[in-house]
Amino acid sequence: MPKVSVIIPAYNVEQYIEKCINSVTSQTYKDIEIILVLDGPTDNTEKIIKNICYKDKRIKVISQQNMGSGPARNNGIENASGTYIIFVDGDDWIDSDMIEKMVLSAEINGVDLVITGSTNFVFKDGNYKKIGHNRVSSRLINGRNECKEIYLDLYTRGIVHGPVCKLYKRNIIDKNKVKFPDLRRSQDIIFNNNYFSYVQSLFIDDNCYYNIRTMPYENLKFKLPRDYYRICILLDQDLNVKLNNWGVEISKVKEQTIANFFITRIGYCFESIALNESLKESLTLIKSIIIEKRVQEAAKISTNINIYQLILNKLIETKFTYGILGLVKLKLFIRRNLPSLFGKVRDGIFGKEKTASFNQ
Repeated sequence: MPKVSVIIPAYNVEQYIEKCINSVTSQTYKDIEIILVLDGPTDNTEKIIKNICYKDKRIKVISQQNMGSGPARNNGIENASGTYIIFVDGDDWIDSDMIEKMVLSAEINGVDLVITGSTNFVFKDGNYKKIGHNRVSSRLINGRNECKEIYLDLYTRGIVHGPVCKLYKRNIIDKNKVKFPDLRRSQDIIFNNNYFSYVQSLFIDDNCYYNIRTMPYENLKFKLPRDYYRICILLDQDLNVKLNNWGVEISKVKEQTIANFFITRIGYCFESIALNESLKESLTLIKSIIIEKRVQEAAKISTNINIYQLILNKLIETKFTYGILGLVKLKLFIRRNLPSLFGKVRDGIFGKEKTASFNQ
């Protein structure tokens, strides 16, 4: 069976990296190489990794200055020798048969990409509690046009954002020079957009072999760059350009779907601002976001998928900065101080919160 390169970027994950590595070394599929890329950690991550690597000759450790997970993954790709590549984050872990199942799916179906589901766990008081899954129905998709048509659905469900839960062909990455761009956030979305340009077949497995560690709402420290909304606009433009180049017809429904997703990400920008900035700075930053043409356009097109989104869209349209800040702070207050209540009313009022791609 073909070799698989497992690339793990590691930055300040001393609490979790051993569990992550052990889940990879204990795979039922043995023909793997494990490439650990130390991204300039300042805690004990490096020490832990070096103590573990002596136990398994399949582990290769690469060090770099802190440049972010994108360049770390690029470094891993450059040093990979496997037929396939899998990415695992240093604070996550995988089921023991994940690689075996994904390789089997790739080989039997002869596809360019395999996607599997994930299980989300909240890490609290030293224990993991399962809080949900992120997956779509199993299916085999053949043909470049068919793959492009399904991409928007996978994109807006968050399935093709991060590089985890996927088995890539290394020759497609190398031949087409598919790389993670030098962005501190969301570079993985652009990587997947570019890789998908060359996908002619894919298999989706609805089993959840990948496990994502998340923080409880009340402990969440959420900070995005002040200008992250510009990255959101860039990603929105990149998606629309890709769909246009692929010849995918953008119907009214698809246009609304794209707008819904875009406004949701802009909402994350508002939350980060409300959590981390003074009143004066918050109002200034929110104003700079809502005057953007694409933000106004999307707020008008968005289909108001929940009560919170309905109110937020109206506040954006009217450019009511105080209203936006107040609404967002109310949501954050309920989420942080009344987590059980937030869980009960979330889907109807605030909407289901998906695992977003906000990598370091």
